[in-house]
Amino acid sequence: MSTSSKHSNSSPSEQKKKFWKRRAFREAARTVPLISLAVLAAGAANVHADKICCDRMKVEVEHVEGMYFTDANQIQTLLLTRHDVVGTPMSELPLNALHQTLMGQPSVARAQVVPHLSGTLEIKIEQHRPIARLVMPEGSFYLESKGGTMPLSSNYSAPVPVIHCPSADAAMQALPLLNRMRVDPFWDAMIDQISVNEKGEVALIPRVGQLTIQLGHPSQFNRRLDQQLSDIQKFYRAQIATGDLRKYKQLDLSFAGQVVARK
Repeated sequence: MSTSSKHSNSSPSEQKKKFWKRRAFREAARTVPLISLAVLAAGAANVHADKICCDRMKVEVEHVEGMYFTDANQIQTLLLTRHDVVGTPMSELPLNALHQTLMGQPSVARAQVVPHLSGTLEIKIEQHRPIARLVMPEGSFYLESKGGTMPLSSNYSAPVPVIHCPSADAAMQALPLLNRMRVDPFWDAMIDQISVNEKGEVALIPRVGQLTIQLGHPSQFNRRLDQQLSDIQKFYRAQIATGDLRKYKQLDLSFAGQVVARK
């Protein structure tokens, strides 16, 4: 019997099985070399990393909202002083130790240490963003956006509101007001200083006039802060209309529905 007659006598299902077997064999024949090449490439990369030494450090510092507590030169000097970097094989760089050194800096919120086979060590820094300067009995600190504190810097003074308070925890009572200042340019320009007493009561000192504005306890802020700020604006419009912004020394909005002005 001829070969053609054998194929012609095969059932359609048997022919289909043979077709897929041949196709699977061809796919495997193509895939195995690709896998082998990938393994060889990975091995070559490791060998390359062992031979290539770090010859350059590239540092990028994100200056959030114009904050300049540290810069690329300071970060580079810090790492080169504490660690052997330049001249060290890329595979032997102390990446964890470098990262710990960076995160130990008060101004650093996040750090990335990325080695490249080109011989470049890339450093990316994100700074903390202070939202207020705290003046407390034990000294002055910045309150950063995540609720922690950071020391003042000799390199840069952040243009943030000043909060007079007995502790950092007490300063958190002013957070609703600080959040409003962050999103509303009017109040950011209007408020100069904030005070929080031991009872947690919040007062603000505006840049315009010579008065202290009592807002009361922040437990009221969720319900009344919008109304309180609106009442303050109305008070200032009335005083501007009379041409006398120094007539009153205190404005008390601690009680719902009341605006008490004291001379």
